[in-house]
Amino acid sequence: MVRIAFWAALTVAATLAAGCGPGKELPENLPDRTDPKAAEPPVPKESEPAAKEYVAKAVRALTGGKPELVQRAKVSRAAFKGSVDLPSDSGGLIRFAAVRTVAAVWPDRVLSTDELSFEKQTEQVRVALYRPRISVTRSGREFPLPNPAESARTVACDASAQYWLALGLPLADPAAVAYGFKAAPGAPTFVRLALPELPPLGLHFDPTTDRLLRVDYATSEQGRVRRKEWALTATRADAKGVQLPHTFEFRQDGVLVEVWTAEKWEFPDSIPDAEFAPPPAKK
Repeated sequence: MVRIAFWAALTVAATLAAGCGPGKELPENLPDRTDPKAAEPPVPKESEPAAKEYVAKAVRALTGGKPELVQRAKVSRAAFKGSVDLPSDSGGLIRFAAVRTVAAVWPDRVLSTDELSFEKQTEQVRVALYRPRISVTRSGREFPLPNPAESARTVACDASAQYWLALGLPLADPAAVAYGFKAAPGAPTFVRLALPELPPLGLHFDPTTDRLLRVDYATSEQGRVRRKEWALTATRADAKGVQLPHTFEFRQDGVLVEVWTAEKWEFPDSIPDAEFAPPPAKK
């Protein structure tokens, strides 16, 4: 759910895919990377009534009419299998088989570990966030981040948009500001959601079921705007009737770069803080 930090992804791709063919080429006309704030309406100080009412409706749709079940997702573990497309040294994209495990404690702790493989080569990328602290390691070795504060904010936004949102936590957060509600026949219902200190998220819901379909947003990374879209393509109800993410995909700057299927969801009582700390340095 948490996109590998772009600078780490570049290095992983260069390491694993060196000497391979051109792969899947990037499109020639990528979206304009202007300041993301310029295209966004200002965030109001309080939620707009229509938007707030619809967000509560979406929480009920997610939980089978039991909104209190959202609270159990504050502590979670998950495992996913899929593919990740990363840039190659030839300028295209190379597809890696991937297994991702996530441990998370809302709203400030995430550990995302990707096991990537290409042909006979493998690499592990581990992103650990305990805001405001963040670490990225590759196969046990720490990866230097050019701007740790920016990286922590980006990963927190990605986790909210691509992981916690599908579990309902940002929707149920009293500090979130909902606004920009739009409902039109034949179109997804739309709401903007702003979480404290993070870029606003554009939420698109199925107008029939009121379940989340898609999230779009933008983050600033190393002086460049990244436009992102996370789409939920299928859910499966658990024993309590909550619609958990099952299959989903992620696009960056209009390019499909990740496809995932959930293999396991767990909601333990707690996860030790030490799990989100950087691993011991290799000698």
